[in-house]
Amino acid sequence: MNEVANRQPFWIPRALGPARYHLAASEAACIGIPGRRAPMGGVTTAAAIHAMEHHTGKSLIRASSQFVDAAPTDTDFDIHVEILGGSARRPQARATLAHDGRAIAIVSGSLGADEDIGRSFLAAGSVPRPSDCRPLAAPARIAAGGLLEQFERRLASQEEEAGRQSVWFRSVEGHPTSAGLLAVISDFVAGAHPDTRGSIGLDNSLRVVSRSPSSWILADIHIDHVGDRIFHGGMKLFSEADQLLAIASLSAVRPRPG
Repeated sequence: MNEVANRQPFWIPRALGPARYHLAASEAACIGIPGRRAPMGGVTTAAAIHAMEHHTGKSLIRASSQFVDAAPTDTDFDIHVEILGGSARRPQARATLAHDGRAIAIVSGSLGADEDIGRSFLAAGSVPRPSDCRPLAAPARIAAGGLLEQFERRLASQEEEAGRQSVWFRSVEGHPTSAGLLAVISDFVAGAHPDTRGSIGLDNSLRVVSRSPSSWILADIHIDHVGDRIFHGGMKLFSEADQLLAIASLSAVRPRPG
């Protein structure tokens, strides 16, 4: 494995002690325009997932995030993990991410995933392979050096009238399939449609089905409803071998018109 693939994923927090972690601010975690960048919700969810998995020694089944306050630019997060209940085999936990003592995100999780892949009833269907898809570049107004540059993205399909988009994602640094990586990718739902781009997340959920190794991950995105200011959408994530990896959903506040 090369040096790039050995780098620590940017969403991994540092363990400080029992149930305590710290995620330092990084450009890789942020998205937005110059002067108005903030950590993406998927990164905070991924950091919380890693903290809960590390603390319990169990693999994630489900994570649900509430983004209770805005994260300022250059945000460091202190993460505290609590065990809420469940059993030794399948604990229920909560991770609170705070900045300067103020809660920014609260992530609850169910842990103790099955080791076997099992049987899936969902498939990606017929989509072009990554090599046959055109690359997606970051919008010109997005600040350089941020989250979008952590992935190579290729557009597999676009049905704007149906609110559907399929995009292949590949980690530039070769990070393996993990619940954290799936959490980061799952937060790209808002980019699927012109009416939802630039939205600010209220919450998101992630259900991990498999961690099958896959260089490219297909995000099958669906925008379900767009209101005056709120939209709801989701994503199914598949490996190159058409194995279902995860199911995600979110609600977000759309930018003000004009």
